[in-house]
Amino acid sequence: MQFVSPGADEAVPGGRAISCDVFQLVDLRSLRPAAAGEGEAMLELSADFRDGRASGTQPSVTFMVQIFLFSGDPAILHQAWPNNLGEALASGAAFVHTMGEAKPEWHRLGAKSLVPPGADFAVIQLAARPNLRPADLDSLYADAVTLTLTTRPDLPVKVVE
Repeated sequence: MQFVSPGADEAVPGGRAISCDVFQLVDLRSLRPAAAGEGEAMLELSADFRDGRASGTQPSVTFMVQIFLFSGDPAILHQAWPNNLGEALASGAAFVHTMGEAKPEWHRLGAKSLVPPGADFAVIQLAARPNLRPADLDSLYADAVTLTLTTRPDLPVKVVE
């Protein structure tokens, strides 16, 4: 996927376009039986990013992966986005700054978040954010996106005195 241009959020009329983002809503309700019961569930998002610009290109760019976990009705989330980020039950993020590379390479980013009981859906985000604005985006890419849910049962604990 190529990042082309930053866009403003629909819920913030007249807001500045500071980031080129891709969001995906993931319904977790059908996974509750696998994540239910005792133990913990972990959601992990990873993606590869590449800055194909010439080395030292200004402005620098921040690539990000983010996970946000919410309860409630996912159909209404977009109405107040991003002002409702404070309602997230949990979140995780990872980022890297780049300024182009003499020999462009892929950088793997991974973010994790525990899935709290009551989490109905996740919003995952991939982003390329120029660190000076306005800025044109060129030769910025993401690939190999994965989202994994891992569950682990609670192990018995024995206290030795």
